[in-house]
Amino acid sequence: MSGSAAVEAGGPACAERADDLAHLVYRITWKFMHSDPTLAQRMRAAAITLAACLRARDRGVAAGWLASQAAVALGELECCAHLGRRIGVLGETDRRRMDALREEVSQAVAREVGEAAAAAVPHPKGGGR
Repeated sequence: MSGSAAVEAGGPACAERADDLAHLVYRITWKFMHSDPTLAQRMRAAAITLAACLRARDRGVAAGWLASQAAVALGELECCAHLGRRIGVLGETDRRRMDALREEVSQAVAREVGEAAAAAVPHPKGGGR
């Protein structure tokens, strides 16, 4: 699958791309594990949480709750990457590679959060959807 291909919300491709992102985060954070171990560990934890949330849907865990947890993990990863860039431990090339993959997964998660929220809103005429 190409980096620019759309990832279907909730599909196996989304979980696979989240796994790819976790792998990339591990490779990138290895470069600054000794100079800033806390930041590296936070980035790794966020990437693993994201991948775990997207994999858990296959086991019947509520999609809306998982999508919201995945959105939090994506936000943490984004904040950590921004900080890493600002303090000089994360190179621009690595940041761009990570951001492209993170954005791909983020769009799929955002679609799923929107779908779950829409499903939870009662119909204005009192009936179900």
